[in-house]
Amino acid sequence: MPGEPTSGLDIGVEHGGGGSGLEAGRIATRRGWVLAVAAGALAGLAAWGAGEEVQRAYRPTLTPTMKPVPTLEDSLKITRARVSSGIAAVTAAGALVGMALGAAGGAARRSVGATIKAGVVGVLAGGLAAAGVASVLMPLLYAKLDPQSTDLAVPLLGHIALWSTAGFAGGLAFGIGTGRKGVWLRTAVGGLVGAALATVVYELAGALLFPTHRTHLPVAGSPETRAMAQVLVGLGAAIGAIVAADEAKKKPPAQV
Repeated sequence: MPGEPTSGLDIGVEHGGGGSGLEAGRIATRRGWVLAVAAGALAGLAAWGAGEEVQRAYRPTLTPTMKPVPTLEDSLKITRARVSSGIAAVTAAGALVGMALGAAGGAARRSVGATIKAGVVGVLAGGLAAAGVASVLMPLLYAKLDPQSTDLAVPLLGHIALWSTAGFAGGLAFGIGTGRKGVWLRTAVGGLVGAALATVVYELAGALLFPTHRTHLPVAGSPETRAMAQVLVGLGAAIGAIVAADEAKKKPPAQV
């Protein structure tokens, strides 16, 4: 109806935007926020579930029946299982966060095609990038692991490197899903920064609230702390992406 107010997501439709509600309006509307945050939370929960399945599959090797005198080969088997299971869990998280945020970007645009396309991009980008980074870092992190150390710097940097990949891929896919030219770069950086900040929160909360749960390990020692990590990273990536989506408003020139 003429004279009726239109939401930021409806502007493109009202003015011949070809069905894309984000072509002329803001991305960070109430609908955009709800979709992004819900996608981040669901992706985090799904990533936690996938990670727990990985832990279950590797449990016989991760926690074998201890021998009276374990051999070097026994120790190496456990380390290899930790590395392999860690890579699998990080890869799953990257793929799931990428897919969920990509789909959220397309859904905010009200486009089924964009939802599918961005979700596929997110799965591929998140899964491949996370697998590559984890394949390099996991062996190094376990090789340098000192169970007696109380230093948070190395675990923090390791977790940021591992988990920010999911944030970057998720932000990238979210931006692609919105269909806005050039927005994917801002949302990718926003997703990365959001995931990194979420990792800092996890590290501090883990040390203060769960001091016996081995949160300094590349893969934490309890289901609840692993869940906390995945949900925080998913939410951080989503919030970072949606915050970075819209360009900052330019201040009008001062009146002389």
